[in-house]
Amino acid sequence: MSSSEVFRLVFGVLAGLALIPLLISIGRLMTVEVDDEDAVLVTSFGRLVRTLREPGMQWMPARMLPGWRCARSPCAATSGSSTTCTSTTPAAPR
Repeated sequence: MSSSEVFRLVFGVLAGLALIPLLISIGRLMTVEVDDEDAVLVTSFGRLVRTLREPGMQWMPARMLPGWRCARSPCAATSGSSTTCTSTTPAAPR
């Protein structure tokens, strides 16, 4: 093995190891975790766009865009199967 091949091998391994945390960070930016008794209110520039109620990880690539926010909200069960969710964060100024 020549020195240029060793350099390319070492550089390739280091570059590959550096990509792993970067990909994990991007993946965490694009997902939202919803707890069992909570909901996540998704807003775009202060306007409610979506309410996530299903527990688990939710895929949301739009979360990386400017102006998109996610706020956790406790959900209280009401009569029937409907739930009422209220925001725990103050509303954005207009």
